Amino acid sequence: PLEYQGKVKGVVQIINSLDKEAFEDDDVEFMMALGGQAAVAIENARLLKANKELFLNVIMSLVKLIDQRHLPFDLLIYEAADLEAVAMAIEDMVVRGAPAIGATAAYGMAQAHLQGHDLRAAGERLRKTRPTGHDLFFAIEYMLRAAAGGEDPVVAAERYAQEDVDRCRSIGVHGEKLIRNGARILTHCNAGALATVDHGTVLAPMRLAKEKGRKFFVYVSETRPRLQGSRLTAWELLQEGIDHAIITDGASGHFLGRGDVTLVLVGADRIAANGDTANKIGTYSKAVVAKENGVPFYVAAPTSTIDFG
Repeated sequence: PLEYQGKVKGVVQIINSLDKEAFEDDDVEFMMALGGQAAVAIENARLLKANKELFLNVIMSLVKLIDQRHLPFDLLIYEAADLEAVAMAIEDMVVRGAPAIGATAAYGMAQAHLQGHDLRAAGERLRKTRPTGHDLFFAIEYMLRAAAGGEDPVVAAERYAQEDVDRCRSIGVHGEKLIRNGARILTHCNAGALATVDHGTVLAPMRLAKEKGRKFFVYVSETRPRLQGSRLTAWELLQEGIDHAIITDGASGHFLGRGDVTLVLVGADRIAANGDTANKIGTYSKAVVAKENGVPFYVAAPTSTIDFG
């Protein structure tokens, strides 16, 4: 969560309500500063009078993202002014995590539409950015179907983002039952709110289990070479007040072998229709060692990550 004027607001804020009689200046300032995972921020907000009522006119011309390359040392916002900047954000790992990339693509296509570009051409450019995760392609097809049906791409992008939030919240509801009091969880890479629009996949059940008062511990595998575990997952767990320790990737087998881990919980970049799962390098070895030592191994992912094709 981000701290703003003494109040903690979510990492992601989607602006849905455009019909408001009074919109406070500090709220506008917060939304302009926030960004968040694939949240379209207010760039040139202006108040218009129509039928003696005030409306907030949101100009959807800028996509703002948390720049994950700088975490955990600096919380910076990346501003994408056009489709190419959105594509670069995905390619250069400003934003990463399959669900977050999908939502970024949805907003990038909405932005391209508002700037007068062909939606299908925008989708083709985005397809070439990060081909590993399936959510990217799921989001592009989602946006193209919505546009073909006559829907406003901005409305479609906002709905897509909200559906991602709902999917992750559902993962939390179903997954928290796996986390018992005293559990010792091993995870790999980052599958928290930073990797999605909100809540996260792996971290969603952890957050809910903590809210219900359960005490548990998380071993955070560092995840070489980009260190998403030590830089991002540990940072998110720190914000949530969840006990954890960063371990080297090679130490995972040690802790699994001596019985220090009771549950392995990881995310996914792509899941095949038969259940085969592709995730960050280092996941397979953890799965093998977990099976060898009789430790339950679970993958937490939304349906948008499943490649039925």
